[in-house]
Amino acid sequence: MIVGTVAVLIAPDEIGNRVAPPVTVVSDIGAGTLSPEEQSYADGLRPHLDVLVGEGRTLENLGKARSRNIVELSLRMDRYRTAARDIKQYIQVHSTPPGMAGFITELSQRIDESLAAIDASVEAIRRFDWNALGQTVDNFSLAVDDIARLAGTPVAAASQAK
Repeated sequence: MIVGTVAVLIAPDEIGNRVAPPVTVVSDIGAGTLSPEEQSYADGLRPHLDVLVGEGRTLENLGKARSRNIVELSLRMDRYRTAARDIKQYIQVHSTPPGMAGFITELSQRIDESLAAIDASVEAIRRFDWNALGQTVDNFSLAVDDIARLAGTPVAAASQAK
């Protein structure tokens, strides 16, 4: 009875934030090389990229550690997917400056690769195919490394060694 009462008093999102606190990074798209128009566009992407890379890095670490914490994995996958969706919506709604077209094309490709790797990981777990799971975690890690590089965030030394 007490647990039910506490759950009602705490919003569902707050419970998720307590179980798996949100993780973000600070990105630096373009690192001072962008025109004012490009910088404005990048500034609009930044909050979503910060969540995508932060949650992606955490999912990457959980995957490499072979975490069985389904609640945390699920919460982080949901946040990752939401940030990816938000980035895609931003790209559709806002006109991409010509100088950022290549960046956006590559970012979109890497996001698609990372989402495909998440879906493949879930399927591998459902099939108890641990070899496939290892490969999907590696694929996700590579995609997140590329997204982090594009976002101007440091790539972990362990990731660079691949």
